[in-house]
Amino acid sequence: MVKLLLQFVKAERTGHWELNLLSVSAMVPHFFAMDRPNYAHWLPVYIIDMRQLATKHPQVHQEFVNGYHAVSLSGKPFS
Repeated sequence: MVKLLLQFVKAERTGHWELNLLSVSAMVPHFFAMDRPNYAHWLPVYIIDMRQLATKHPQVHQEFVNGYHAVSLSGKPFS
């Protein structure tokens, strides 16, 4: 679980969209196991919606792929 969390943090800090979705997808079973019903219920919905961005909203998807889904105040990764 620590490796998964570090992978998610890396995805957020570097703005890597695909890694973000892979990390979030891998977290879903843990939320079921830890009895977190809101996350367990809504994360699969979120993942499906985000996977459909390429076809439904290609401009938004391209911006996310370019790294604009995460906020960076300095513009430097991991700072």
